[in-house]
Amino acid sequence: MAESAYSINIRNMQFVVEDQYTSTNQNFWEYVSARSSIDFDNDGATGSYDEHPFVANIDTDGDGITDGLDEDIDEDGVSNRIEVDNGTDPYDADTDADGANDNFDLDPLNFAIGAFPADISGVWRLAQKSGAIGVGQSQGVTGDWSSTDFHLSQRSCLFDDTYTFIVDPYDPRQGSFYQEMDGLTWLEPWQSGDVERCGLPQAPFDGSSQNMSYVWDREQGTLTLRGFGAHIALPRVANDVEIFGTPVSEVVYQIETANECFISLNILSGGPSPWWHFELEKVEDLYGAPCGSYVTENNSLNQTILNHEQASLLPNQLGEVL
Repeated sequence: MAESAYSINIRNMQFVVEDQYTSTNQNFWEYVSARSSIDFDNDGATGSYDEHPFVANIDTDGDGITDGLDEDIDEDGVSNRIEVDNGTDPYDADTDADGANDNFDLDPLNFAIGAFPADISGVWRLAQKSGAIGVGQSQGVTGDWSSTDFHLSQRSCLFDDTYTFIVDPYDPRQGSFYQEMDGLTWLEPWQSGDVERCGLPQAPFDGSSQNMSYVWDREQGTLTLRGFGAHIALPRVANDVEIFGTPVSEVVYQIETANECFISLNILSGGPSPWWHFELEKVEDLYGAPCGSYVTENNSLNQTILNHEQASLLPNQLGEVL
């Protein structure tokens, strides 16, 4: 048998046709080759390039080109030959079933790493769900403590804090970062002077630092916040250390999962429970449009960006202030 048009293992190559000849029968393929111009089953493929000479061929992606002749069987934008070389499945546009097309998946053979969004600009907050904050002994594991539905109410002053990312119009990997605490936030004892409770935000952890920024690095799988006091949820959680008053100028979070409306982050800090976990949901984009299922009933969030003089500009005007 002559090889298929491509060096791939076509799944349905072993079959029994109507006259009882099998694909491994030499006489059968000599018969087909001798009549290579004949399209017995009227499927557009002839001779040795016809997977099923007497049964219409399969068209996996429905593009009108049968699999035996299709350069991209699953229509994921990656050719069959490259998929075989990469170890991905030419019959499945999402080889690792993580919801990301193989062509855009940062690691198409790893379910845990999908196609992180290129741009996270918009207004975010802690996810309004149990487990949005947690801590444990290893990355992504929150066995020592995690927030519950009770904490959504007890620490509402923390769960309503917002984090605004305004993308650089010339580089979607970075931009300006703002924190808005709406008058109150969650204070730990080193800030409150007594017990954990809601209270007035304290500088520089109150979002007052000038020129805070962020870097969204999809390739490295990190979110970096730059600027004294910039943080997600808890200001004492920094890289490899817990801080109690002296701010750091940069904090780097590991991206666990991310899509247009949800981000989960991990960070190795200090203390007896070193690995912290934070989950964010996107409230709205820079135009005030809600994101996916996270539609908020709190219309005041539409004014979040307007609380910052520079951030009040439309995205196409941001180049003047970034």
